Amino acid sequence: MIRAPGLNGVLSAARAAKQLLARRNVFEELLELDKPAVMVAPGLASLSNSNNNSNTRDNSNSSNSNNNNTNMQPQTAPASSSSRAGAPSKPLELRDLSSSLLWLQACSKANTDFQMASSIISRDVAAATASRSIARLMSLLRLEEVLCMLGALGGLGSASPYHSFCRRKAKSWLATSLRQGMKFGLVRPGKDPGLDVKLMLRICVEDSTAELMEKEQLAKAHLLRALDIGFEGSGTLTLSESDLVGMPEELRRDWAAAGWFTGAYSAHNQKLSEGSTGRSSLCAGKYTVPTGRDSMDRIMPYCASASARQRLFEAYHQGFSAGEVNSAALDLLRVRQSLARRLGFRSWAAYELRPLAAAVREPDAARQVLDRCWQHAQPALAPMLQKMRQLAIGCSKHSAGDEVAHIEAYLRALASRESDHLKLAEFLPAEGALKRMLETVGRASNVFFRHVPGQPTGIATGWHSGVRVYEMLDGPPSAAGSARQDRRLGFVYVDLYQRRWARRQLAPGAVLIAPGHVYVGLHYQAPSYGSTKLLTPEDAITMAHEFGHAVHMLCMGGCMQEYDDLPLDVQELPSTFFEVLAAQSSVVEEYARHHASGGPPPDTLARSVQQGPQFFARKLRNLSVGLGLHSEEFDAGNASPRELQAAAVAQWQRYSPIKAHPGFSPLGEDAGMYLALGANQVAYLLCYLRADSLLHANNNSNNNTGQRGPRSKEAAKRWLSPEFATRLRSQLLDRPFPGQRLASL
Repeated sequence: MIRAPGLNGVLSAARAAKQLLARRNVFEELLELDKPAVMVAPGLASLSNSNNNSNTRDNSNSSNSNNNNTNMQPQTAPASSSSRAGAPSKPLELRDLSSSLLWLQACSKANTDFQMASSIISRDVAAATASRSIARLMSLLRLEEVLCMLGALGGLGSASPYHSFCRRKAKSWLATSLRQGMKFGLVRPGKDPGLDVKLMLRICVEDSTAELMEKEQLAKAHLLRALDIGFEGSGTLTLSESDLVGMPEELRRDWAAAGWFTGAYSAHNQKLSEGSTGRSSLCAGKYTVPTGRDSMDRIMPYCASASARQRLFEAYHQGFSAGEVNSAALDLLRVRQSLARRLGFRSWAAYELRPLAAAVREPDAARQVLDRCWQHAQPALAPMLQKMRQLAIGCSKHSAGDEVAHIEAYLRALASRESDHLKLAEFLPAEGALKRMLETVGRASNVFFRHVPGQPTGIATGWHSGVRVYEMLDGPPSAAGSARQDRRLGFVYVDLYQRRWARRQLAPGAVLIAPGHVYVGLHYQAPSYGSTKLLTPEDAITMAHEFGHAVHMLCMGGCMQEYDDLPLDVQELPSTFFEVLAAQSSVVEEYARHHASGGPPPDTLARSVQQGPQFFARKLRNLSVGLGLHSEEFDAGNASPRELQAAAVAQWQRYSPIKAHPGFSPLGEDAGMYLALGANQVAYLLCYLRADSLLHANNNSNNNTGQRGPRSKEAAKRWLSPEFATRLRSQLLDRPFPGQRLASL
């Protein structure tokens, strides 16, 4: 939403009055779209004709007939008819959805429809009407959360008192309706479409269990806030040119500006007191470096000064080990342990892993998967470790007795040529990379992103002027025969840059606003005026991941609750697939072009994007912390923050060949976020393994080395071919998922 509180209020009130006079309610119209007739596709199998057993989801509710159709014939038809019936006709205007009164009116109508269902004589009709009314009320509450996040409802800051009242009223209607529907058998979890099973669980349990669920949400929010503070850092370091030796200029430029200001202020005071003329030497070569994760990501791999790395390392991890992060994590683990036992599970890991694939459905099974991955990674990790140890001997005079783990990031960057990532940024201008990434993702999924002309953003619509609107069409751009409105799957709203007035960095994400409308917030730091924004390879990979979510949301059809209730390994597989695809060296040249010359990157730079064994080793370490602390092997109820720290380090060390530094806190890495989000984050490992198998199922082992020979070029053509995209759509993107597995919990 645009940042103009007074103007927003006036325009939103006028738009609401217009709807009332016309007897319209856009909230109801937005959710009245007919649900698309989603094509029932074969089982989730490899896109090749081999390895079906390793890639097919173990689903006891699937019919055996699905397994007999895994060998699909390639189709060259440009589009499928799976998702056109309920596609929206025009882009969404946030201004129409900014009235709390109209939202409450839509909720009231859904609640009234449920009350009327009890008077219907036919039980089948009554059940259908009741479940549809409750699904509509759930959709409205889910829509309210998204609109509040976008700033369209409740204001840009905290919700207004009136909107808070409307929210409480709607939630009370939903709770009452759900209890009545469950009591009289009018609502059937897992069978009636559009029902939020997780929300039903929170409402229909005993009051004491519901109170624990509320405490879990509060404890999770507390830990996330504590992690944010730790990631931002609690102080600064003043470093000199010699401290930052070896660091590229582009990585320290913003620190130099802050350091120059500090030095200039001191020099000004010295000039006044001593009557000196000219600029003081205090202004030169001083850098004010925040002790946050962004600084860690810059300094630890590239700075050649061991003393500077040690100072930052200790200051950063001290904020986690001595701060409130461990206490907040322990509080969350205790609540989750009690809640899991109340729900009939031995641990929180057992509760959260149950909806996932059979390979990780139990904590012990998930641990075995991690162990096997670590074992199979050893041969690939050995050469890198040997090279790092050789480099450590040469750096011994700089490290002054530090453990090898203390300089691990620096040695790994030297051994793997991570500096190539910085050079590749020259080939990733944000605007051009966005356009070409959409084309690449579209070719791989048999869709086409068309920029909506006229840019329907601004004061009238409510969208910020920086939001780009695309309509997603079924089939390639050259598809003929069907009108564009018949091929439309929906609209995607891309927010490329974070607002300059934002208080903190927002994480990238994609969210389904309503059927046919997806918001993708990339939230990159905006460039200075007149300059070109260059993305890092990690930024480009993130872009591919989020666009994968958008394609999945629009292709699968269905409502918001149906997508949210997907098990995590199903929900994240399409996005992870596009992430892994974008990391393939032969695909990089499809979206990477030099910002000045327009040429593709050299082979050596393109290969630097590929996710190697070190990437997956770090994944194993971070996932191990979340899984181990949520399992029975860690007793949160009787543990102290110091014991939590020791247990986290032990879980981290299980998959690290290098001993952890005494001051190291795993929660300062991705393990902190994995712990807050839950034990089911191990699903990401399954998604990476499945995505890799989908891409390389027909390749021999020699083809997985990252070389960009002729065979690799042929693989890229195959991945972006209409035949491959058609199979990807039918087996992965368009495929519905039954809700009985979650409902059984």
